Amino acid sequence: MLEIPCLKLETQKPNKVISFTKALRSTEYDAWVHFYEDDANFERLWNKPRVYLPILKKFKGVISPDFSVYRDMPLVMQYWNIYRSRAIAHWLQENGGGRDPKHSLWR
Repeated sequence: MLEIPCLKLETQKPNKVISFTKALRSTEYDAWVHFYEDDANFERLWNKPRVYLPILKKFKGVISPDFSVYRDMPLVMQYWNIYRSRAIAHWLQENGGGRDPKHSLWR
């Protein structure tokens, strides 16, 4: 109905994580990249994913972006942010840059 992309199941669990912002200038590639930071810090991934794909591929995995959804946000904006989170995660998985232990099932 809403055409929100489905993600592949990932069974690996991260041992070490690094934020997207720190990952951009890190050489510690044994970590998984997470997006638990202000949306403004990773909006650029949504806008230009091909720029960041080579960087993300260097890491062990990527925990999918999770654009904010607030209770007082209009419903259509909540759906938009859910869609964006899933769409970019799906694109990363399809292009070899994403593994997703967090969103392996629809919540």
